[in-house]
This record gives sequence, structure tokens and C-alpha cells, in this order.
Amino acid sequence: MTTYIALLRAINLGKRNKVKMAVLKELLESMSLENVQTYIQSGNVIFDSERNAEPLTQQLEQETNQHLGFQSLLS
Repeated sequence: MTTYIALLRAINLGKRNKVKMAVLKELLESMSLENVQTYIQSGNVIFDSERNAEPLTQQLEQETNQHLGFQSLLS
């Protein structure tokens, strides 16, 4: 199991792209990621997964785009 940190960009910037961290956490948990923890209202997330980084990154970008309604690139 690998611990990952995802730095999602474009979340909660002023009045734009508002996302509750509970919603973000639920989204990542629905992707079978484990031990999901968010950090303040920043869009930064720590989680564990057995998957490789590249396909996981692609899935995270796709899922956040689809479920949050805007493009949030990963750093």
C-alpha cells in the first residue's frame, strides 16, 4: 500500500469552484481509496492505494471533472 498526496488545483478559490471537503472525501472513497484525509479547505488530500500513480492520477482527474463540474488538475 502506497500513501499518496493529491494537490487538487482550482478548488475553493474565492467564490469559484466551491467544494466541501466532505464531498471530496466521499468522492475519493467511492474510488476505493483508503484512509482518505483532506487538509483544511484547500483541495489537498492524503490517501492510500495499491494502484500505480499514473493511472490513479488519470482517474482522479476524470472523476473530479465529472463529479465536481470543473477541471481540477493534479499537482
